[in-house]
Amino acid sequence: MTEMLTLAGLRTRYTELKLQQLASDRVSGALDVAKINLAINDAVAEVSTYLEGRVAMPLSAVPEIITRLAADIAWYRLHGETVPEAVQKRYDAARDMLKSFASGKVTLGLDIQGNKPAPAAQGAQMVSGGRVWDRQDSKGFI
Repeated sequence: MTEMLTLAGLRTRYTELKLQQLASDRVSGALDVAKINLAINDAVAEVSTYLEGRVAMPLSAVPEIITRLAADIAWYRLHGETVPEAVQKRYDAARDMLKSFASGKVTLGLDIQGNKPAPAAQGAQMVSGGRVWDRQDSKGFI
C-alpha cells in the first residue's frame, strides 16, 4: 500500500522554507511536525470521503493526481485563518476535481479495488465483416 501524502511529499512540493513559515514552533523555531501531520491526515480524510464510493480505500496504487489534490488540501489547512487567494483557489479546484471523481464524471483509471487494471494482452483489434463492394461484384459498374 502506498501512502496518499507524506511530510516528504509536502516538502517536495512546497519547500522546507515555506513549511517553516507556516508550521514552526514559536519557541524553538523547529518544524511543528504534529501540526503538519494533522493537516496531512485531514487532507487524506477529505480525499477519502470523495473516493470511497468509487474505489476501495486505502488505495494500493495512488495516482499522482490524488497526491497533488491531497497536498493542495493540506497546504490550505496549514494556512489556518489567513488563506491567500491563490491557495483558496487551489483548494476549491481540488474539491471540484474530487466531486468529479465522486460523481463518476472523471475516472482515476483504477478498478473498484483501487488497483490499476492490467493492460490488454493483444491491444485493440479491428474485425471486419468482409467486403461490401468490390470490382468482381460490380458487374461492370466500375
